[in-house]
Amino acid sequence: MSILSKKPTVPLYAQAHHRHMVILTSIVFICAGLLSSYVYASKMLSLRAAELAQIVETGNQERAQVLYLKQQKDALRETLPERDRLNSYFMDERSVAEFLSSVEQIGRDIGVKVETTSLGVNSGVLQVSVTIDGGFSGITHFVSLFEKMPYKLRIDRATLNAGGEGWVSQLAVSVLSFKALSKP
Repeated sequence: MSILSKKPTVPLYAQAHHRHMVILTSIVFICAGLLSSYVYASKMLSLRAAELAQIVETGNQERAQVLYLKQQKDALRETLPERDRLNSYFMDERSVAEFLSSVEQIGRDIGVKVETTSLGVNSGVLQVSVTIDGGFSGITHFVSLFEKMPYKLRIDRATLNAGGEGWVSQLAVSVLSFKALSKP
């Protein structure tokens, strides 16, 4: 046998060392792969946690808004009688005829004649002028009842004159609790 045909022999310790290096290198690569997978998974979990936190926050905001709207709706329902009572102290164009009928009814109830002589709206304030015919005590009683009507009234001008059979009074009144309806 010739020297060239003979395979070189590797000592056993070198073969074991080579095997250990291959195993060690494989372990290092596996650990590096596991570490990078762990870092990637941690990053993904962190992103998912942030997305979930945003979803939870959005849900909390929506729940808070729904709760707020429910509270507002409940408050509107609970205060309806008070608001209706408060609104009854204001008059608009739809209730002017009822107001004038009430004024005339007060006059009939106490025995004086009440006649509306002018009616108009000036700067959002209802202007009413009435003439009252009757006895002195009836007219003064009418004026005191008129002032007690459930509206904010201001008597701008009042006259009282002795007439043929009694007294005649003229009142110019501003209804301050008048609210004009908005035009469509």
